[in-house]
Amino acid sequence: MIRLYNISSFIRKIIILSLFVFAPIGILPVTVLLREGGRVKGDIITQNQSSILLQTESGKRKIDKDSVLKVLFHDVDDDQEEKIRKDEEGKLAADKKEQEDKDLAQRQLDEEKLKQDQLKKDEEAAAAAAEEARKQEELRRLAAGRPYNSLWRSAVIPGWGQFYSDRKFQGIIYPTLFAAAAFVSYDKYRVYREAVKEYGEIGNPYSQTNILLTLSGHPPTTITSTTSTSPLSAYLADKFSPSQIKLKREEADSDFREYQGTLYVLGGIYLINLIDSFFFANSIKSTVQMSDGKSKGMILSAVPSGVSSASANTGSGSYSGMETKYTFGYRFQF
Repeated sequence: MIRLYNISSFIRKIIILSLFVFAPIGILPVTVLLREGGRVKGDIITQNQSSILLQTESGKRKIDKDSVLKVLFHDVDDDQEEKIRKDEEGKLAADKKEQEDKDLAQRQLDEEKLKQDQLKKDEEAAAAAAEEARKQEELRRLAAGRPYNSLWRSAVIPGWGQFYSDRKFQGIIYPTLFAAAAFVSYDKYRVYREAVKEYGEIGNPYSQTNILLTLSGHPPTTITSTTSTSPLSAYLADKFSPSQIKLKREEADSDFREYQGTLYVLGGIYLINLIDSFFFANSIKSTVQMSDGKSKGMILSAVPSGVSSASANTGSGSYSGMETKYTFGYRFQF
């Protein structure tokens, strides 16, 4: 019997609750306990999410649900009301405290997360600053050692130091000038050695030239000496009709001076190359690039193209083939 009574009471509560929730329009007697105190008796006419409309003895009354403490489906006296109010206020206070504790815990979690995020950002910023400082120190160290590294490279091969310091224009100019001066020096040295050889063979019957002349049946070249009876005559003869020996000696001396001059030029280019590699190793870097007709810089290009001509006929027909156009220079902008 007790079990059946409990089931019947449970079903009755479900039916009443369903009528209260799912029947917004109708007549349902209730007692509404207000949060600020007091109670209102009446029949529910209608309700929505924000308010309840009651039919009371004095007329219709609209009550906001925010001001409702509890809705009872039976009448209560003052003692019951006080007990129910205390219970509900205790529940509300407990719910409020629980919500405050949850909010506080959530704020603490959020603050802890913010602290962790800020700590992570600070660590990343510190790591970035340390990395930047390391890079700056590395750049400073490289900049301090670059002149010496560039110097010994240019001492080994002119222009190598300029390429090392990323100054490609100078890296092309210096070895080109040095190679040209070295070739001219070698050529002047060859001419000088030939002049010395010719000077040494004058009047020598055993020279290679005279031996070849003798073998071929020709008389060897000799120097005819003329004696002068007076110093003045000898001076005038040497002044206006210089001997072959003097001419060859003067020619050899002139070739030697020219050879020395090319050596000075070669040494000057080498010295300027060393000075440039050391003092301008950390200067603004030059560029070597394919010319686009607009930007400045070295122009290095080799463009192959087909060539054909209908009028340039050979014995077997017209000529056609490939040719390459080479361009070398430097484009300036003003």
